[in-house]
Amino acid sequence: MSEILNEPASDNRSVIEEFLRSRGSADMAHPGTEDLRAFLDVTAANELDVFEHDEDLATRSGPGLYRLLEPVHALLSTAGWEAVRRELGARTAGS
Repeated sequence: MSEILNEPASDNRSVIEEFLRSRGSADMAHPGTEDLRAFLDVTAANELDVFEHDEDLATRSGPGLYRLLEPVHALLSTAGWEAVRRELGARTAGS
């Protein structure tokens, strides 16, 4: 995931699809919108939880996660995007 988080994406849906393939989920390589929404919400929540417990990881990878999610934020739930903005927005502004 680190290589995906650190590269800008011209087509973020294809980046997310590549991430799914890299996680061994070939059957989800082309998820429907609702599956993609659920995946993004769970991913954001899980990563924010990990970052809460590992400040060094949050510092290194938080901006990349924000850059991955920002272009597709409309697919996140309102609460999910607000949490990402609250927890990662300030870190990203300085990177």
